[in-house]
Amino acid sequence: MAIALHPLAATAQDAGGDTARARARFAEGLRYYDGGDWARALDAFRAAYTARPHPSVLVNIANCYVRLGRPTQAVPNFVRYLSESGDAVEAARRTEIEQALAEARASIARLSITATPEGQMVFVDGEQAGRAPLAQPIEVDPGPHVVELRGDSGATATVRITVTPGELANVRVAGASVAAALPTPGPVPATSAAATPVRATGDTRTPWRPPGSEEAPEPPRVTPGQAAAAASADSSEPTEPPASAPPRQESGLLDRVPTASWIAGGAGIVLVAVGAGFGVAALSSQSDFDDAAAAIEAGDYSSSAELESLQARGRRASDAQTRDAVISDVSLGLGIAALATAVALVVVSPNTPSEEQAAVSVGPRRHRSRSHVSATPLHGGGLLGIRGEF
Repeated sequence: MAIALHPLAATAQDAGGDTARARARFAEGLRYYDGGDWARALDAFRAAYTARPHPSVLVNIANCYVRLGRPTQAVPNFVRYLSESGDAVEAARRTEIEQALAEARASIARLSITATPEGQMVFVDGEQAGRAPLAQPIEVDPGPHVVELRGDSGATATVRITVTPGELANVRVAGASVAAALPTPGPVPATSAAATPVRATGDTRTPWRPPGSEEAPEPPRVTPGQAAAAASADSSEPTEPPASAPPRQESGLLDRVPTASWIAGGAGIVLVAVGAGFGVAALSSQSDFDDAAAAIEAGDYSSSAELESLQARGRRASDAQTRDAVISDVSLGLGIAALATAVALVVVSPNTPSEEQAAVSVGPRRHRSRSHVSATPLHGGGLLGIRGEF
């Protein structure tokens, strides 16, 4: 596309100052344009048009936008040139401008946005696009973009997407407006630190006691008749001294942690570490995405190949950021749930001695009869029963 090269002519009403500034900035814009610095050329041409508006400068401004990959801003400048020039423009020149206008329109991408719930405000690259549902697709330049859905409560949902020239991309974004409707949990009633654990009637489990405060088990009670009956079974046989039960070992704090709690805790730690790792990777991908977007926005490229490379880099970074963020969120959620489960298992796990530990031997063992009498706790509470083996 050729650019306007003729100098700006002065008018009778112009004292010369505005025209001189416009000519200087116009010439500066031509130098930058020929050197491939389209961002500075754009600034110079816009300054020239501000100093003294002339339709021909609009063509140069539009061409700079085309070179910078911003067709949405090139189109209105081409249209404005045709409108302001009117019949003064030659037929061949009009045909050339109309062809450039058609090419710019064809390179504009569009976002067809489906947003739920309806009624919330949709933003594209920070600019308000309207309330959902949107009647028409939103026209955007090729490259990376950010679509946001903002609710009245301030909650937002964000989708990042990269589009190519002329692409019609479908974007779905859903907000979480129901979060404000959830009931707020009430305060947990405080309990006294000195309260005594209470168990229901008929519950034979040992109540929980703080570590180190276990009471010594009450020795079994046997009536004199029960002891005499056990001793008279074979009074003529020599007996060996009753075997003393091995001393009960006091269990430490770690011994009271159930195996399931160790497993859940270990899994939680691993999942949290995985979530943190993918979170760092997501942040790195986000940084790459922002760098690519900034480079495209600033026109930091010298050819269409470099522009396509930046766009591809932005797409890869956007995809990687979305994937890593999902894995990080899921891993952290599962890890926290596993750690909470481990703590819950420690809290609710009973510290109850087994029936075998509570059984106390009270009778002698004889060589010939192999008789054995023991006192066994009954489920009624503090009573004991006699169990014999012959």
